[in-house]
Amino acid sequence: MHSSHLQLRLPALRRETILRLQACTRLTGKLSDLFPSETFQQPPAAQTACEALASQTSHVIMQAGYRMSALTYWRELAKHVDKHSVTLIDSALGAELRLSAIRLGAQLAGHSPSPLTSPPTSTSPTEPQVLIRTLTDFAHSCLARWHMTLRAEYRPVARLKLPATNLPQAAAGHFDPVILYVAQEITGHV
Repeated sequence: MHSSHLQLRLPALRRETILRLQACTRLTGKLSDLFPSETFQQPPAAQTACEALASQTSHVIMQAGYRMSALTYWRELAKHVDKHSVTLIDSALGAELRLSAIRLGAQLAGHSPSPLTSPPTSTSPTEPQVLIRTLTDFAHSCLARWHMTLRAEYRPVARLKLPATNLPQAAAGHFDPVILYVAQEITGHV
């Protein structure tokens, strides 16, 4: 589960403490007792890659959101080549994510039909800090859209793996091919 859900239930504890509690496997049962039992009901076997993604950890799901966002903004990532920009972007997102998004985006752009679509904003972020913020916001928008597309049985378990509050508005439906592509890539479920 995303640590923010526990933070809401245990507001007196700092984030670092919550993360240590989550890492302790002996406390899993005690922590889950803080939530209604129906929250953890196991959904049926996954039929799609998006449903299979719901069974992954919160960390994997958040990384999937960043991959969806980076793949959508691959051209903007490719424009930031100076050392300062690359350092900032890599420290925020990781070099592997940046490079794989650029490589995969360029590769998929030539295929027909391509899962890629234009980013939601018409202007390209010129400052690396603005691009990082844009990528982060859009990653959460993609995950909100992913959550919306799940069958009802999968939504409770998937919702626990997303941030508890402040999820932005879901991305538009024409980003579904990117969301599906990344879900398939991560889960190996075609």
